[in-house]
Amino acid sequence: MLARGNCILHEYYANNSPDVQWPVHSATKSVLSTLVGIAIDKGFLPLDQKLPELVTQDWKLS
Repeated sequence: MLARGNCILHEYYANNSPDVQWPVHSATKSVLSTLVGIAIDKGFLPLDQKLPELVTQDWKLS
């Protein structure tokens, strides 16, 4: 919970610490598909281009 830009409450479920990773497989897919839909709607991701055309040299991992 934030108040005036400061965190005033940390809440962890099922007695887990902040170091415990939760499996969010389906949630990740849902969020990604929503973001892709927004990008298409805003014109940032054209449907008539192939992915290699959209990925620039800066994006490639070394």
